[in-house]
Amino acid sequence: MSNASQYIKLFCIAAITIFCWGCGKGNDNAPAVAVSGTHPANWRTAHRKAYLTNPAQCKECHGADLMGGITKTGCSTGSCHANGHPPRQIAHAMPFLTGTVHGPVAKVDLAICNDCHGRQISTTAYRFDIPTSTMPNGCESTGCHNNGQQAVNLGHPKTWLKHDSAGNQANACSLCHGVTFQGDTGPACSTCHVNLAPGVIPVASQNCGSCHGNPPNGSAHPNMAGSHAKHTALPGVTCSACHLDAGSGTIFHYYSSRIVRAARVKFSAAYNAKTGVAALNADKTCANVKCHGGRNYLPVGTPVVWGSTFDSTSQNNCQACHEQGSAKQSPQYNSYYSGQHVKHLQLGLACTDCHDKTVLFRSSAPSHFSNLSSVTFNLDPSLTMKQYLNYTIPARTCAPSAPPPDNQFVFGCHPAPDITKFWGTP
Repeated sequence: MSNASQYIKLFCIAAITIFCWGCGKGNDNAPAVAVSGTHPANWRTAHRKAYLTNPAQCKECHGADLMGGITKTGCSTGSCHANGHPPRQIAHAMPFLTGTVHGPVAKVDLAICNDCHGRQISTTAYRFDIPTSTMPNGCESTGCHNNGQQAVNLGHPKTWLKHDSAGNQANACSLCHGVTFQGDTGPACSTCHVNLAPGVIPVASQNCGSCHGNPPNGSAHPNMAGSHAKHTALPGVTCSACHLDAGSGTIFHYYSSRIVRAARVKFSAAYNAKTGVAALNADKTCANVKCHGGRNYLPVGTPVVWGSTFDSTSQNNCQACHEQGSAKQSPQYNSYYSGQHVKHLQLGLACTDCHDKTVLFRSSAPSHFSNLSSVTFNLDPSLTMKQYLNYTIPARTCAPSAPPPDNQFVFGCHPAPDITKFWGTP
């Protein structure tokens, strides 16, 4: 072999060596490539950070225009960047950095942010730290979701009480809270929703049962029955009647559910009695509540305590809520004052000797308990008179045909011959 041939051979070997060394040296930071020449399985997500860190390394194999190069595989294909890359078409409006702009979009579906800004760090969790041209650590850059007020990798406000407004919860929330919502980079939903079953989204259907019954029906915090069932069964009475501004999604609701403490009680102003502002006493009795006639004691002085048994339909308990008055709505909105009330009560008659309980406590409206926030009776008392009284409207007279069935008046209410009596002028 001639010296010239040997020199040519050595030159070719050296050139190939230098080329390979340069290619390998330029890709020191590139992810490993399999024997088949393909990237790792997670490359669809991982390549974004690699490209932004060093775009030149991608061009060495895919070409300066990223249209194929020596790999014959371009980045602008129907399954990848179909609109071209770079630059590529961005999926949202620009600029998009301000929280008031991108926040509402993210809350609709956080999963769409993951397409470009998220990277998988475990089988069930992601980080949003892929760098962009202006944010070296992506969404977790200083001043964004790492501003001292957020957890490092938190994609929403800390203690996000309005998370029930999030969209696509099954997919978006699971990015950080785990596929069964039992926790990963984010806490388990059951941290707050203490009775939540694994895999159940607590806010998808306003699931009150994830913390307590609806109404609360247990004996341990936060599911304390108390007298909830009695109150919520009343027409028009909702949780906000007594827990104003403390419903689901408020800091007060969070604290009373997450921390073992009594729920915040604040009455709606619609339930204030005429004598003052409704409030809860230290002994768990109510004061100045309109639906209790502003009272919190039975006639015999026994307090009506939250959680205790009280039969509101008993003929002996009417005056627990209705106080004798001197004029209309005085001293309370529901005070009785007209005609001969005092005389009849002094004779020993009970309220239900004249007022028919089947009408007062019927299930259909209007009834005795219809719209307790009203300052007037929703059911006209004159329409509750028992039939045996033969009460007339508007003459306001009665002529009882039999003794009151609930007591011992054997001689009749109004002895003959003057059995028809005028009720009196209010």
